[in-house]
Formats: sequence, C-alpha cells, structure tokens
Amino acid sequence: FDVRDSGADVSATSIAAASAIAALPKLCARGGITEDQFWAAAARLRPVELQLLELHERFTAEPEKMSQGELRSQEDSLMAKWKEQGFFDKTELSVERSNLFGRRLTSDAQGSDIRVVGPPF
Repeated sequence: FDVRDSGADVSATSIAAASAIAALPKLCARGGITEDQFWAAAARLRPVELQLLELHERFTAEPEKMSQGELRSQEDSLMAKWKEQGFFDKTELSVERSNLFGRRLTSDAQGSDIRVVGPPF
C-alpha cells in the first residue's frame, strides 16, 4: 500500500489503503501472526495484501452497508482462509526467495532455443 501524501486529491483507494494499514496490527494480533509474516506472505505473491485492500475498498465505498463489527468479522474470515491455505507457513516463509521455483525473469531466457516448433500462421 502506498499511502504517502502526494498532495493530490485523496482517492477512495488511498483511503481504503490507509484503513487497511491501520487495521493490520490488530488483525495480525487476532490471527496470531506477526506483521512481518503478513508482509513476507505478500512478498511471496500471496493475495493477502490485495484481498485486505479490496475488503477495505468495499467498506470505504459504502460504509452504511457494513458496520465496523462486520468489517472485523470479514477480516477474521480472511485471516482464517489465509491460514487454512498455508500462506503463513513458517517453513515456506523461511525459504530464501532466490531458491523458489519461478524466480527467473523472462529476460533470463531470452535467446535460448527451447527447440519447440510453433504452429504455422
């Protein structure tokens, strides 16, 4: 989330991002994880950051449709889903990023002949 003040008009997304960041410490405490674990999961391309932002965007867009209690309940549901899917698994989070499959950039493979015949167009 980039909620730095740029001097421009505040958009709904930046308001939602600020709301999500403010809620993060309590959400992590309720979920039994650290903020570092949350950010490590986000860095490993788990959808935790995006899903939390989307939830807060829905809340800030129409706050009359969702109370603070309902927002917290939905945050807790997200946390339970993330934990069930193993996003905060300590063994995975401790693996060095460079050792993960798929870390190579497309540019690393440029010029490599993979000897596959493409379809004729």
